[in-house]
Amino acid sequence: MAELQRYDIGKDVHYKKLVSSAGQKKNITAISDIYSEQGQKLVSKGTKIDDKVTAQLLKHKLQSPIDEHIEIENPISITTIINDIHAYISTSKSLTQLFDDLIEPESIESLIGSHKFPSTIAFKLSVAKSERTDIYDHALLILCLSHYIGCKAHSPRQNLIDTMLAALFHDIGLLHIDPDYFKDGRKLESEERRFLNVHVIISSLILQPYPKYEGTISKTVLDHHERLDGSGYPNGKAGNEICIPGQILAIAEVAASKFNDANECINTSELELLLNMNSKKLNPELYTHLSILYRNNASENDNDTSLPEAEIKMKLHQLAHILASWKTISSKGSRSSSAQFIARYIDTLYESLIQAGLNFESLDFLIMMIEQDSLMKQHTSLILKESSWQLSNLIEELKRRKAYNDAIKNDSLNLWLTSVEQFLIA
Repeated sequence: MAELQRYDIGKDVHYKKLVSSAGQKKNITAISDIYSEQGQKLVSKGTKIDDKVTAQLLKHKLQSPIDEHIEIENPISITTIINDIHAYISTSKSLTQLFDDLIEPESIESLIGSHKFPSTIAFKLSVAKSERTDIYDHALLILCLSHYIGCKAHSPRQNLIDTMLAALFHDIGLLHIDPDYFKDGRKLESEERRFLNVHVIISSLILQPYPKYEGTISKTVLDHHERLDGSGYPNGKAGNEICIPGQILAIAEVAASKFNDANECINTSELELLLNMNSKKLNPELYTHLSILYRNNASENDNDTSLPEAEIKMKLHQLAHILASWKTISSKGSRSSSAQFIARYIDTLYESLIQAGLNFESLDFLIMMIEQDSLMKQHTSLILKESSWQLSNLIEELKRRKAYNDAIKNDSLNLWLTSVEQFLIA
């Protein structure tokens, strides 16, 4: 893929900096000589990796990945992973609720407890735990959610093992991406977002040299941002082209977005709506297993995050206009690839809006209900936010697929896309 041209595993500045920072907390030592791409010896075997050594490494592209030449004191093991998972579960009501719901499940220990990481993978996980706790903690949460969904769906034992290991590795490629992209409040430019989306390919490439990760594990890592309607990335797979473990990870990722740093599911009403509005993108047979998180009373952590009433009314009219104007454009029968992609995307969105109870033919009545009912106001606000996210994703996918520039050459599509961008909620 073109985006991979910006990823250079030999140069890899951001990862080298993480390694250097980890080396200030644990001993990291070269186990073999490290050479530049031009054959210059940069580091000798036995050298401790510190700031001075890293400064030298940062000046050069290496002949091979740095992981192959260094080792860390007391690298992470599967025992460490399992102990950390138990600690998370013991302090989380939400995760405890999920695991208590399983009837005689095979334990995480019995499924993956005997797994041994290759030294380079153990090193990356050690760096993640030391320097990018957000990535490490997220991986363990996804593993827990995937284990639950897989058990409830009666996944075959080996598939369940592969799903859990893929969950552990699925974002490991993010270690090689600029950490500034993850700062709170950072709004990514389209080019930055495209580069960030490549992390699934980087993660898959990291696993590629190891035969034990070939097949389902590597494929699951590659598939976890694909969507059943073909709107996902990196390959735009659809339906059964996406492996079941990949579908499970996709659902776990969506659910995890409604968990806080304490691994508690917050705003459960948002989670329910989010899953139901993505019924054409995610597998309903799998995500319904998570209904335990929201089928009872609202979570004590639920907060009213509604938009102001005036903004809700304005956004409803904007969204109604977007859908109506697209109907007019599509009736003219544009055959361009960008128009066809938009058509599929909008059809899916419209269907999800109807299922969520948004009837644009009775917009005045809906607005009256919002004025009189705070729950209806909150519900409609959630729908608008999710619609905004989906339409934002539509624009980004058009850009990623190199179809956006062609679309804006068409006056009608250009005007329509402008109205979509004006609708988006910050």
